[in-house]
Amino acid sequence: MKLKRKIILPALLAAHLAVFPGGPAQAAPVESKLFINQPQAVVAGEAYTLDVPPRVWQGTTMLPLRFVGENILAAQVHWDQSTGTITMSKDGTSVQLTLNQPQVFVNGRPVTLAVPPFTEKDRTLVPLRFLAETFGYEVHYDAGEKSILLRPALPPVAQFDLSQEVITAGQKIWAYDQSYDPYGYPIVERRWRINRDPKLTASSLASFFTMPAAGEYIIGLQVKNKAGVWSEWAEKTLIVKPNEPPVIVDFQAVPPEIDQGEDLAFTYRASNEPWEEVVEERWRYRPLDETVALAGQPRSLFRAGTYEITLQVKDAYGNWSEPATTYVTVTDRVREEELVYKFRRPVPGEIIDNGGHFNYNNLLPETNYHTWVGGPTLLVSNSPETVPGPGLLYRDRVTGNIRLLFHHINNAGGVNTLVIVAENQGPEPVTLNLKKQAVAGPNEDVMHVGQTVVYNYLKAPELNQAMVIQPGEKHVLYRSPASGWNTGQCLSGILDLTSDGPVTITVAALSPGQGLDQLDYLSPLARDQHIRGTFANPDRWVEVHLSPDGPRKIEVGKNQQGFENWLVGCDALTGETVMNRGNYGSVYHFTFHAGTRTGVLLNPRGSAFKGAFRGSDGNCYKAPATGNFSGSRRAAAGGALEPGQAGELVYTPPSGSDAALLIGFIPEDATPEF
Repeated sequence: MKLKRKIILPALLAAHLAVFPGGPAQAAPVESKLFINQPQAVVAGEAYTLDVPPRVWQGTTMLPLRFVGENILAAQVHWDQSTGTITMSKDGTSVQLTLNQPQVFVNGRPVTLAVPPFTEKDRTLVPLRFLAETFGYEVHYDAGEKSILLRPALPPVAQFDLSQEVITAGQKIWAYDQSYDPYGYPIVERRWRINRDPKLTASSLASFFTMPAAGEYIIGLQVKNKAGVWSEWAEKTLIVKPNEPPVIVDFQAVPPEIDQGEDLAFTYRASNEPWEEVVEERWRYRPLDETVALAGQPRSLFRAGTYEITLQVKDAYGNWSEPATTYVTVTDRVREEELVYKFRRPVPGEIIDNGGHFNYNNLLPETNYHTWVGGPTLLVSNSPETVPGPGLLYRDRVTGNIRLLFHHINNAGGVNTLVIVAENQGPEPVTLNLKKQAVAGPNEDVMHVGQTVVYNYLKAPELNQAMVIQPGEKHVLYRSPASGWNTGQCLSGILDLTSDGPVTITVAALSPGQGLDQLDYLSPLARDQHIRGTFANPDRWVEVHLSPDGPRKIEVGKNQQGFENWLVGCDALTGETVMNRGNYGSVYHFTFHAGTRTGVLLNPRGSAFKGAFRGSDGNCYKAPATGNFSGSRRAAAGGALEPGQAGELVYTPPSGSDAALLIGFIPEDATPEF
């Protein structure tokens, strides 16, 4: 090959010294340009004339090997005339080619070429793209000018700074991303990594530092350009200091001495990180002569004596303060009785302390009511409530309107997943519509889980999520969170469905590694004293016209008392007749009519209770609003009925609580008696 006179091309040279888009100023990588069927070539701004120009042969662009190898790729080229073998090497990469042979070797590994090397005018021609990409070069073809551009395949560069190098846990941290691509390709993807752990990788830095523990973190960033090439990792070190809990430095009752039924307020001041908010308060109060404290902030107090009020606050990081305590003295003077106060200014769900220990069960039963029954087919999966191992919890084939209630506690180290599956075992497609869903857990506080489910269910909107299930197909309606269902944790939920054909609903506990293909091989677990079965017509519509002769009561969830009986159904796994003690899964729609202003209260009749209801205003309320009931002395305010207006209350028994509930009606003129 003859090397011709070199010509400096100022325009090309200036382009190579340009600043990379988005990156620091530096010289651009060397580029080379050749032309199909033309002898001209430009390498780093210098012009060359080739003896044999690039050409396309059998769909592959072929280039003169020695010129490309030495002048563009800067590789060592060795020709063995005796064997017709060419060896090229650079930076640990070795390529061996043989004339007219399609098989080549890259570092000893065989590769088959579409077109083998051949000679033309005593010059060896080799496939362009194979050779260039093997030695780390990009190839760009311009069809308009029939040119070939070769340049080193440079990866993008990850580069960033942190807003702060030292933060307190919970404090916001962000990155100033200065990543760039040497050729100006767009950066299309980013991944952040913590402590060089491939399991701690995400597309957003913020996802790692919402609740970090104190410590030292190595933060890494890797970026990918439009060509699909990833950069090397760029890293910074972040120091996270511990987040200190808030401290209540001042806590006072205003005023510290009140009459019974006088409004009570409190002031407090908490010390915390200046950028962090207090997000939750936890109140408790009790008379000093009692050991059990009530949850919530009292608006007033209704029994003479001294009360201890405690307060804790939680910051956004999740730290609780130590309890702060203040005291309130309640005089013998009575401004308003408790029921007068709480029914004149009702706060639904608020605890009625009932300091006089009146037994609400002594109220006369209201008998002036009308009842209708109906509703969906109810499936209850609550037995065994504590799951001893993997197995089938419940299964039945149903159609039409369906409600599923499930409530289970993991009691086995070999279980980590609860699934609910709908299966079409028929010959025709079935359309299943998920109308409403409320689930809670996993959590070890069983009563809290049960209350959360009924509260969310009563306020849940209509979903109307339709799914077509083909014959033989299984569809997962619910799967416990991927974080796991650990021993001692409760999962609970209510699902409302409609189906236009028979569908088999399965509730099952699975061990690690078990999948849906194992459902047909699971054995049913034995029932315990809790409920399992299928029940018809579970819902109740009750219209009550209250007697004008004084306070009354209605009881819910009690067998053969008041207006109802416990539901009787069938355990589809065994064929046995079963009873739903407490009517869990039933929904009660009450309509109340009163001739005078009347207060409504909810009084649990079992040992422990945390429930919820929907009131006449359409809003949902927890009962009690904070804490739980123990014993039957206390009640929750249910609001007030106005004369001539129908009041409404929707209720369903909470799983995890004793179901029996008394609804009391106290006319305004009778409230001083309580």
